[in-house]
Amino acid sequence: PPLYVRKLAAALNASLLTPPRSLTVEEKRELVNKYLEGLEIPLRVRDAHQRDALAAALYAYRRLSPKFAEVREKIRKLGLDVPEEEVEALVIKGMAIWDAIRAVSRKYYLPVVRRRAVEQRGEVEDKRLHEELYNRVLTLSRRVKELEADKRELLGKLRVLEDQLQRILKAQSFEARRGRLVETLQSRLKRALDESERLRAELEELKDRVRRLGDVVQQAAVGDVILAPRVGSITDLRDVAPPGGIIVVGALQPGEYEALLEAVSKLRPRAIICEQGFDSRYAEILACRDVALLKASEVEPLDRIGDVYVYRRSELEEAIKRRLSELEEVSGTRLRESLRRIIEEYRAERLRRLRLRTG
Repeated sequence: PPLYVRKLAAALNASLLTPPRSLTVEEKRELVNKYLEGLEIPLRVRDAHQRDALAAALYAYRRLSPKFAEVREKIRKLGLDVPEEEVEALVIKGMAIWDAIRAVSRKYYLPVVRRRAVEQRGEVEDKRLHEELYNRVLTLSRRVKELEADKRELLGKLRVLEDQLQRILKAQSFEARRGRLVETLQSRLKRALDESERLRAELEELKDRVRRLGDVVQQAAVGDVILAPRVGSITDLRDVAPPGGIIVVGALQPGEYEALLEAVSKLRPRAIICEQGFDSRYAEILACRDVALLKASEVEPLDRIGDVYVYRRSELEEAIKRRLSELEEVSGTRLRESLRRIIEEYRAERLRRLRLRTG
C-alpha cells in the first residue's frame, strides 16, 4: 500500500488488509451492487469515491468473515458471555483466536485487582486462567448432558401425550367426518341452488325473447313494423334486396363511394341507416336517387334481434320523409343560388359587351 496509507493506519492504530492485486472497476461494482440489493432500506452511492470506499470495506469483511464465524462458534461452545466484537477486533489486529478469547475473558471474568495481578504475573496467571476456562467448559458440558437427559424425559412424556391425543381424535373422528360431510353437502347444495337460479334467470330471459319475437312477428304481419338487416359495411351487402327496403350499415368509409352507388342501383333501398357518422355529400347523392341516408340517432329501433333491427313503420316513414324533404329544400336552395349566379354573370357579360361596342 502507499506510504500515506501506512502512516494513516499507524496513526489510527488500525490493521491494513490489502488484496493481492488492485480490484477492477467491474469487481468493485459487483461487490457494491450485491450488497445494495440485500438492503431493506435503499442506499444511494453518489460517486466513484463512495463506491470504492464501500467496495474496500466489503472486500475486507468478506476476507475476515470466516474468522469472525470461527470466533462466534468457539465462544458459543465455551459458553462464555463476552462481547464478540472485542474478540474480533483483536483477531483483526493479528492475535490468534484462542489468545483473543483469553484476553477478553480475562477482562470480564476476573476482578480488576486480579487482572492487574495477571498483567504482572504473565504466563503463570495465563495458565491458571486457562485451567479456569477448562473447568468452566467441563461444568457446562455436564450441564448439557443433564439438559439432554431432561430433553429425553420430556420427549417420552410428549409421546405419551401424543398417544392420548390420538385416542381422543379417533373417538371424535366420526363426528369430525360427519361435520365435514355436512359441510361438503351444504356447499354442493349451495352451488346447485346458484346454478338453478342462473338457469331460471336464463329461462326468463329466453321467455322474454320469445315473447318479443312473437310481438315482432305479429306486428310485422300486420305491417306495423319494418325489419332491417344489419351489415358491417356496404361491401357486405348481398345481391338480394331486404323485404322492407331498409338497410342498417355499421359504417360508411370515404373510399366506398362506388360500392355505395352500385349497391343502391342493385338493391334499390328506400333508406340506409348508418350507425356511425358519414359524409353529408353521401346523403345528398342518395337523395337524388330517392334514397334517404339516416343517422342511427334519427330513428329509435323498437328492438334488435341478432343482426336485425325492428323499427316502427310510422316513425321510420316520418324520418325518411323528413330527411328527403330537408335535402330537397337544400338542393332547391342551391339550385336557385346557382341560377341567380348564372343570371348575374350573364348580365355582367352583356354589360361588358355593350360597353365595348359603344366605346
